[in-house]
Amino acid sequence: MRTRFASVFLASMTLASCGGASHDDAGPFYRGKIPAGAEHGTLVKSQEVEALAPNSRAYRVLYTSLDVADQPILVSGLVTIPNAAAPAGGYDVVSWAHGTIGLSDRCVPSNGYTANHDIYAIADEIVEEGWIAVATDYEGLGTAGIHPYLVGESEGRGALDIIRAVDDLEGVTTSGRFAVWGRSQGGHAALFAAQLAATYTPEFDLVGTVAGAPASDLFLIASVGASLQGSRAFVWQLFVGMAAAYDDLVLSDVLSEDALAVANRLIDEGACNDGWDEATMPFEDGGLSQAVATLPAWKAHLEESSPGLVLLPEPVLIIQGTADTVVPDFITSGLVEDICAVGTTLDFRLVPGNSHNDSTALHMPEIRSFTRDRFNGVPAVSTCM
Repeated sequence: MRTRFASVFLASMTLASCGGASHDDAGPFYRGKIPAGAEHGTLVKSQEVEALAPNSRAYRVLYTSLDVADQPILVSGLVTIPNAAAPAGGYDVVSWAHGTIGLSDRCVPSNGYTANHDIYAIADEIVEEGWIAVATDYEGLGTAGIHPYLVGESEGRGALDIIRAVDDLEGVTTSGRFAVWGRSQGGHAALFAAQLAATYTPEFDLVGTVAGAPASDLFLIASVGASLQGSRAFVWQLFVGMAAAYDDLVLSDVLSEDALAVANRLIDEGACNDGWDEATMPFEDGGLSQAVATLPAWKAHLEESSPGLVLLPEPVLIIQGTADTVVPDFITSGLVEDICAVGTTLDFRLVPGNSHNDSTALHMPEIRSFTRDRFNGVPAVSTCM
């Protein structure tokens, strides 16, 4: 399904904004009415689309979720189901969380946008195992509102609620067991889905989590990211996304007037991750704040969306390349220390010479094997010392 992108119209954000900007959605499918009394994870509508993998069928879905203020929202995504009959206990599920693609509705995966190693590239890997693949677009991508980029609770809820929504598809029975995978932003989302699962979707059984080059330590990224060429394009999105989620955050505290003007233009023009390099050059000139440490509200929200500080009951696989310039390995090393310190079972693989996308694209056999073992009840081995 590589459909032509829908037209996008985005309202500009003013400097006085606390992140309450809005934009139009990606088209008629992405609009809907939340059923009265519907729980989060309720399927609102579905539409069959071109199969993403051989011997499978695929659906674009719209489902309910909750924002960080626990208000009901709509989120979209993709579902790929094997044509083979479900096992006796139902299909196991893998929830894929995508990497950074931008804040614009032109970038919505379920509406055809594809970049790097994404659900279009890995759906066949999941279907070959006999698992259902689900892939959230996240809050605010396609549907109304600004995407709360790297807000862990928002991402995690989106990745979990699409698993609930699958059970509402006609003729589909799931086993109640799932794994969650993601790379980059998606690795961050996967870790938060694992953190939230036991309380947010307690009826489902998480068996394991895979995070390729996950974003972590957002306070560090916000503080030094502007000085890292590979990370600069993500920092302004982090600020915009955080301010979209939390009313106590003010964008003019962290973005200069010139930088906010550039951010507005990038969103208005529908810039995705294939169009940032030249456009984000102005952020080199001090447009991104280096002083978030002096802003208590910003510091608190950045820290609460930093993964690794909560014990996860099921094993985690993290793959990180030494040649990654987007999420440098020194950031992931700090995450690994935190994960091990709280007692989570972690299989950490630092791969010499691998770049950012390599963390999943070159390691699907290991990812599939790790996940297969978790579904089969094989005990995981921890690399923590």
